[in-house]
Amino acid sequence: MITINKQILTPHQKKNTFKYSPTANHFLSLVSGIDKETIERATVFPRSIFRFIPWYNSKKGGGAITLGSDKKASITFTENFFSEEKEIYSNRAYANNLYRWLRLSAHEVRHLEHAKKYRFFLFYLIVFAYQYILFGHDDAPLEKEADEGTKTFDAFYAFGQSHLNINILNACFDESLAIDDQIQLLDRFWNNFTDYRKNQKDPTD
Repeated sequence: MITINKQILTPHQKKNTFKYSPTANHFLSLVSGIDKETIERATVFPRSIFRFIPWYNSKKGGGAITLGSDKKASITFTENFFSEEKEIYSNRAYANNLYRWLRLSAHEVRHLEHAKKYRFFLFYLIVFAYQYILFGHDDAPLEKEADEGTKTFDAFYAFGQSHLNINILNACFDESLAIDDQIQLLDRFWNNFTDYRKNQKDPTD
């Protein structure tokens, strides 16, 4: 049985298929630079017998993979992202871990733009396979592009802690707030963050 993080995911049409929640979609669009419509088209799945990749070990933290085309795409997460069972996954049971969910998603949604760029699923796979063989996984250009989402997430999260003295994720995904209020709060923090970055780059402004 899977555990759904309702702050991050909303049920989709079929059993065990999900979309990112409106607040998660908005957040991920900000940190990744990917438009919300593209993220909305992606379906999120837990790994299963029939959807057996990625091959990461859940007990070691697991991971995710993004596959698709310009028409539709999927992001599949390992089982530990849908589990609270610490007796199985220890401290890597991430079902209710906002930080782990959003940090990895910030990387994965960047791959949605790659799926759009190469249009056809087969072309997308060929490009990825070629780059991984040539450069290795971590140094593949498409992986480095996707890592920009993670870097922005890290910077935004750190800004909240060091300059606002808050956990931005807990504040913006507070279930006691209406969705519109969550998004409004998120936009306020994001504007603070972008203003800060602008001043850091050009302190004379």
